[in-house]
Amino acid sequence: MHVVRLFGTNDRREVLPDVWADMARIDEITIKTQDALHFQREKFTNQYQEVTIKLNWNDADGEDGEEDSESRETKITKLCSPDETDLANPLEWVPVRTITKVHLTEGNEVTTRRFLNLFSAKNRKVVENRRFYHYDTSIDSLAQAAADSGQRAYFCSTDDYVLDEGTRDEGQYLEHEVPMKFGGLASSHWLESNGDDLETTFKMKNDYLLDFSDPAKLEETGADGHNPPYRFDPFQNLINSSFGGLAVEFLDGVQ
Repeated sequence: MHVVRLFGTNDRREVLPDVWADMARIDEITIKTQDALHFQREKFTNQYQEVTIKLNWNDADGEDGEEDSESRETKITKLCSPDETDLANPLEWVPVRTITKVHLTEGNEVTTRRFLNLFSAKNRKVVENRRFYHYDTSIDSLAQAAADSGQRAYFCSTDDYVLDEGTRDEGQYLEHEVPMKFGGLASSHWLESNGDDLETTFKMKNDYLLDFSDPAKLEETGADGHNPPYRFDPFQNLINSSFGGLAVEFLDGVQ
């Protein structure tokens, strides 16, 4: 994995250095697949397959770098402070491109994974609603310099990313729906299904995200019950955020 700090913006597309979200993004993932029971030599046996998927993110250049490509489709998820009056149309937000469909090469097979309805009831979801508080980190000064230079993202390896546990700020938080298990369909056709989709169930090793977060209080929710708590694709998860502070200027003794 690596960590990307996505900086906030507004309707004027300004870079807001004190508004950001840190996302842990998977670069390489190994999937162990347990197939259905097969009859073999007069006995039922479990068949296993292991494949490695490598994801090429576009944030390494420090720019926005989040455009769609031939291999994926996305939608923008706007992360904003819980204090925003309109959570669906905030004044300031962090834009996160959530993958809705991705074209993957798994071993010798090319499949299409769709995540648009990732957490629908029919996909047998198991999630943990968690609250992630703000922490100062080891990358803050370098990320600040990147934002000041106009970059919309700053990235680092997970080895270089350390939370300062003594700086927990419970006044700044976001709530995130952490996927633990979900169902899905894989198709060998990029544009549309031919009816031969493969139904799969994913179990994610996301317990580490529960270690430094609290159960969500769900005091703020979106119109349809999520965003917040925010939903992303299974390849990236929220780990930290900041929404700055209110600047108070005193002129001639008048606030």
